[in-house]
Amino acid sequence: MSDTGPLPAPAARVRRNRLWFLFGAAVVLALAGLFAHLTLRALTVRATTSTEFGQYVSDHGIGQVELMHDASGFDEDFMVLHLNQAVPEDRLQSQVTEWMQTYYQLDGGTTLTIDYADPATGRRVVQADAVLDPARHILTLTLNQGGERRVVRTSVSWQRGAGGS
Repeated sequence: MSDTGPLPAPAARVRRNRLWFLFGAAVVLALAGLFAHLTLRALTVRATTSTEFGQYVSDHGIGQVELMHDASGFDEDFMVLHLNQAVPEDRLQSQVTEWMQTYYQLDGGTTLTIDYADPATGRRVVQADAVLDPARHILTLTLNQGGERRVVRTSVSWQRGAGGS
């Protein structure tokens, strides 16, 4: 016969089991709280970085988008569209206008910068900037063509949420 020692009294055993149960419940609640916190944080990041315009760009194989934030907090967020390849200069104005309209209609964005990687140097080259004043319905494009910068102002009548092109 083995000697395992005296068995704890029933009251002590019940107390020990309750403590283990409470410890286990605390661990489970702590893990659930951590999971909830991480999930909310991920959803917040996704809400601030994921855009319908980004999905549009991805679906059409145009390039990638990056939502940029002004560290000072004075300016609105703006979108940078990193193109897979440069837009031909003869189509630049119409293409930038189309992308800006899509960006505004899908995400309500008002500032879009468009760049591409120069194949010769690998450096990012800004091909155009588009800024929409939705209150006045004025679109201002800054187009970098042939080494020169050209500014074009156009009146537009876009409606937010009207769907992209």
